[in-house]
Amino acid sequence: MGFDKKLIVFFPVIAGILWGSGGIFVRAFNDFGFHTLSIFASRVIPATILLFIMLLIYDKKSLKIDIKDIWVFIGTGLIATLPSSVFYNESLLNVSLSLAALLLGLSPLFALIISVVLFKEKLTSRKIFCLVIALIGCLFVSGVLETSGFKWSGWGIIAGLLSALTWAIYGVFSKIAIKKNYSTLTILFYNFFICSVFLIPFTQWDLFITYTATNTLENILGIVFYAIITIVLPYFLFNYALKYMDNGEATILYGGAEPIAATIFGALIFAEYPSILNMIGIIITILALSLLVKSNEI
Repeated sequence: MGFDKKLIVFFPVIAGILWGSGGIFVRAFNDFGFHTLSIFASRVIPATILLFIMLLIYDKKSLKIDIKDIWVFIGTGLIATLPSSVFYNESLLNVSLSLAALLLGLSPLFALIISVVLFKEKLTSRKIFCLVIALIGCLFVSGVLETSGFKWSGWGIIAGLLSALTWAIYGVFSKIAIKKNYSTLTILFYNFFICSVFLIPFTQWDLFITYTATNTLENILGIVFYAIITIVLPYFLFNYALKYMDNGEATILYGGAEPIAATIFGALIFAEYPSILNMIGIIITILALSLLVKSNEI
C-alpha cells in the first residue's frame, strides 16, 4: 500500500471529528435567536452554493439527473436529511454534545430494523446482541443513572433517536440513487439543493440580516466555516475514503471519532465533563456498533 493510501485511514476519523464539532455552531446560533430550521439553513444553503460552484467548474456532468428520479432526491432530502439535521440540532440543544452524537451514531441499529421490517433480512443473534449492548451503553451515557455534569432531557434523547432513525432512512434512498448510477456528488448536491429550496420560506432572513450586520466579517466567516466544517469537508473526506476502504471500516472510524470529539468539545467549551459511567457507555456503544458494522450484515 502506498503512502497516500495509508493516509486515507485518517479521512473518516477527521470527518467524525468535524461532525462532532457541529454542536459548537448550533449552540452559538441558538444563543443569537435562530430556531432549528434556520440553523440548518445557515449550514446547508451555503454548502449547496459552494458545491454547485465546484461542480459547475470541475464536474458539470454530476449536475445532470433524469427528472423521473427526482423522487429519490426528495426522499434523501425531505424525508431523511432535513428531519435528521433538525432533530439532531434539537438534541444538541437539550443534551450533552457527546450524548447527541452517540444517539445519532445509533443509525446502524435503525438501519438494521428497517432491513428486517422492509426487506425481510434475517435477525441474527449477533444483531440482537449488538442492539442490546448499544442500548445499554446509551443508557450509561445519558446520565439518567446518576447525577453528573452531563446535560440531558427526555425530549433531547427522543430527538437524538429520531435523528438516527431518519439518517438511517437516508441510506435507503441513497442506495436507490446509487443503483440508478448516480455519483456520490450528484446525490449530495440534489440532497442539499432540495433541502435548501424547502427551507427558503421557513428561514429567519431578517435575523440573518441582523446577524451578518453584527460583527459582519466574523459572523459571515462563521456561517461559511459552519458549512465547510460540518458538511462540505466531512462529506468529501468520508466519501473519498470509500474509494479505498469498505463502508464498514469507514463507518467504524468516523462513528468512533464523532462522539469522542463531541465529548472533548463539550468538556472544553461547555464544561460538560463525562463521568466514568458516561465514558464506559461511550466505549461499549462504539464497540457494539463496530461489531455490528464490521460483520457487514446491515
